[in-house]
Amino acid sequence: MRLAILASFASLSLSMVACGGSGQDVGSSDEAITKVCGASAGSAVQGVDVSVYQGSFNWSAAHVDFGYARISDGSGYVDPDFNGNWSRMKSAGVLRGAYQFFEPGENEVTQADMMVAKVGKLGEGDLPAMIDVEVTGGQPGWVIASKVRHWLQIVEAGTGKKPIIYTGSYFWEGNVGDTTFGAYPIWIAAYGPSCPSLPKGWSNWLMWQYSDGGGSLDHDVFNGSLAQLKALAGVASGPPTPKPVAPSGCGTIDANHGLSQGEAFHSCDGRFALAMQTDGNLVLYGLGRALWASQTPGSDGYAAVMQGDGNFVLYGKSSDALWDSATNGHAGARLVVQDDGNLVVYASDNHALWSSGTNVIATPPRPTGCGTMPANTALTAGQTFGSCDGRYTLAMQDDGNVVWYHGPAALWASNTPGSKGYAAIMQGDGNFVLYDEKGAALWSSRTQGHPGADLALQNDGNLVVYSGSTPVWDTATNGR
Repeated sequence: MRLAILASFASLSLSMVACGGSGQDVGSSDEAITKVCGASAGSAVQGVDVSVYQGSFNWSAAHVDFGYARISDGSGYVDPDFNGNWSRMKSAGVLRGAYQFFEPGENEVTQADMMVAKVGKLGEGDLPAMIDVEVTGGQPGWVIASKVRHWLQIVEAGTGKKPIIYTGSYFWEGNVGDTTFGAYPIWIAAYGPSCPSLPKGWSNWLMWQYSDGGGSLDHDVFNGSLAQLKALAGVASGPPTPKPVAPSGCGTIDANHGLSQGEAFHSCDGRFALAMQTDGNLVLYGLGRALWASQTPGSDGYAAVMQGDGNFVLYGKSSDALWDSATNGHAGARLVVQDDGNLVVYASDNHALWSSGTNVIATPPRPTGCGTMPANTALTAGQTFGSCDGRYTLAMQDDGNVVWYHGPAALWASNTPGSKGYAAIMQGDGNFVLYDEKGAALWSSRTQGHPGADLALQNDGNLVVYSGSTPVWDTATNGR
């Protein structure tokens, strides 16, 4: 990266214009300064950042815990060594990250899209992306702040992890001045011997670039332990505790919860159960039989954990992973034992990342009365159910289509005519689903995660899924 803007901050650079440094041990001579500034109570967690100026960097001989490689300088210059650095860090077992030298005078969307295109959804061993903010590009502070914020939003959505801001106190306060970025971790550039000061808006630092290694290679330190850095990179290190936190309620196992040996968790209608057996096998039961299993009987499997990184993992007592859903890189994902018999890992935006493929049809009873289809009721082909004033009818038709009628006029439909639609079920997990005769979902309201929700056939012509008193889906046909 180019050198920073002002002479008093001329060393604020992530990519020094010098070659060499390959194989240099950066973790020995500088540990004292990093320890006294609170980076780690034990051995300092060291890293380096590189670009084309370091040449073909030897990551295997670097003796560092983490590294960052430059993707580009703005949108006009792509670093030719990024791809090699990105793959070599992985091969060397170095926790890896990518950064971009941000040009405020250029389009921030184009720059952010370059970052996302290069790294995609970050996975195990990948640290959050970093934006290097150290030039103005002739832009005023409010423009820089606005563009940086937009970049951060795009990259967080595209990579799945909250990005890091690299800057220096002198530059940020003198040229940006915005104090509202504290929710984003800061990588502070400040060369010793003094501990780093932070711009207003931040109370602590995540990374510190504390030396340029004599002009050949930037030295960085992480503010925490190696285990904490691995967690930031989504590296599975075994169950979080010998006995994971048991999920509560029904249907959904949230992040950082799981089952220990002898424990089971049920779907909201009680018909399906996920059991962590004492023989080490993880099994999904329903309809009087085993529907799916991890195929680990006789192992030392003892904990099934829905991790914070989005991976659902079965661990042995040695903390080795015996089986996993391979869905890491999706922070906030959850596991759902559905009322249709399917075991699904859902991302935070509700799209399915993995499933056991065990959805089956076992039709709940037909609703009674009028106006409301409670949880765990259904209409099968040829059946109808109406609003309490008798003017509106929901029909599960023989042609496979679910249709909402006002007299003879169709107001809404699932648009599945000609299918093998068999049952429209208001599930206990809050999802209203049309299934075919083999148990495959043809359409749904995508409202799972609302246990006990019901479907209201309203006298105003609207068809609504309510969770308590809150509408979570509707046909928008009121007044018709």
